[in-house]
Amino acid sequence: MAAKIWLLQDADHSPVPAILEYSTYRYQDGAAERDALTYPHFAGHGYESVRFDMRGSGITEGVLVGEYLEQEQGDALELIEWISAQPACAGAVGMTGIYWGVFNGLQVAARRPPGLGAIVRNCSTGGRYADDINIKGGAMLFDNTAFPTYMFGLNTTPPDPRLLPDSRRDIWMRRLAGSGLWIERCLEHQHRGSFTSMVPLAITTRISNTLSTRLAGWADSCSNSVFRLMSSFEAPFMGLAGLWAHKCPRSA
Repeated sequence: MAAKIWLLQDADHSPVPAILEYSTYRYQDGAAERDALTYPHFAGHGYESVRFDMRGSGITEGVLVGEYLEQEQGDALELIEWISAQPACAGAVGMTGIYWGVFNGLQVAARRPPGLGAIVRNCSTGGRYADDINIKGGAMLFDNTAFPTYMFGLNTTPPDPRLLPDSRRDIWMRRLAGSGLWIERCLEHQHRGSFTSMVPLAITTRISNTLSTRLAGWADSCSNSVFRLMSSFEAPFMGLAGLWAHKCPRSA
C-alpha cells in the first residue's frame, strides 16, 4: 500500500481525528490537483488527512481486477486500524472521497470497524443496478462504457519512476497482464445479479454507529441514491443535492 499524509507540524504531540480517502485515482498524478486543494485545508483545520492508493493502483504493488471486492474491504479495515494507532491520530477516522473513492465507505461501515466514526460520500451510490452509472430502467448508460475505459487508462499507466525506480517495470507488467478489460464485464452484465448488486441497500441496516453524509449533484447519475439511502438508514444521516454534476461540491 502507499499513502500521502498531510499533518500539522505538532501532530505527534497533539493528536487529531483523521480523514481517509482510499481510491484508485492515483494521488501522485491523477488526483494530485484536487488533493492539493482539499487536504491541506482539512489539515489546517485540525484533521490528519490520509490518501491511500488502493492495492494495484498508483504506486502500490498488486493487480487491480475490479471494483468493490472483498480484498478491497479487508485492506480498508486494516488501514483504519493502522491510522487509528498512529501517534498523530486521536483514534477516530472518517472516510471521504468521490464515487469509487467512498462507495467503499458504505461497505466498510457495514463491517463496523471500531475506529470509523463517519463517512462523507460524494457522488456515489447504494446499489449498482438501479442507481449507479451502469443500467437505469433496463437501459445501458453511456457511463457504463466511459468509466471502464477511464479505468483502462489508469490500470495501464505505470507507477511513478521517481518513487519505484527498481520495481516499477515488474509491477507495471503484472498489471498489464492481469487487470483485464473491464468494459467486457460491464457490457455482459445487463441484468440484476451479483455483479450489479454488490452494495444492496439492506447493508445500511448494519450501519448503526457511523454518521453518514451523502452529497450529490442533480446532474449526476448517482443522485437517486441520496433519497433511497435516507429512507433506509437507521444511523444518523444527512443528504444534500445541488446544482452540479459528477464533482465534489467544493470544486463543481
